[in-house]
Amino acid sequence: MESLASILAAFISGYFISKIEPTKSKLKKIEMLFDLRISAAREFNAIFQKYAPLNLGELHDGEIYGEKRWEEIRKDVSKYKAQNGYVFENEAIDKILDDILLSLDYSADPTYRALEANGNDTEANAFEEDSYKDTLILMEKANEMIKKYLFEEAK
Repeated sequence: MESLASILAAFISGYFISKIEPTKSKLKKIEMLFDLRISAAREFNAIFQKYAPLNLGELHDGEIYGEKRWEEIRKDVSKYKAQNGYVFENEAIDKILDDILLSLDYSADPTYRALEANGNDTEANAFEEDSYKDTLILMEKANEMIKKYLFEEAK
């Protein structure tokens, strides 16, 4: 009778172990993905903080004073999107990252081209500055969306 009980106990424990191991493996994968998301959120936050005019002391009365760093932003956001674009699995985040990259092409805008072609340098510069502000606003929105996504995932 004892051998029957031990055989039965071995089968039951084997059954539960076969159910627990896949669950542990799945939880480990979820933990790894969450760690990737935390890393990606930190990386984008660092990019945003690097270009935020308030951090650089370049914002006074709603006007940005300082050089516009279009190429640096393009390089950093493109690199970020290439390395971390798959991590969030969120269309809104992907779209806003694309919108940031599109906003960097202000010089392709017909309005800007017309202003520049007509020699309206003051208005062309104002258009460029407005485009730069719009890009920074998009970066701020993306940063907030990523943080919000991360906190919702943590729940």
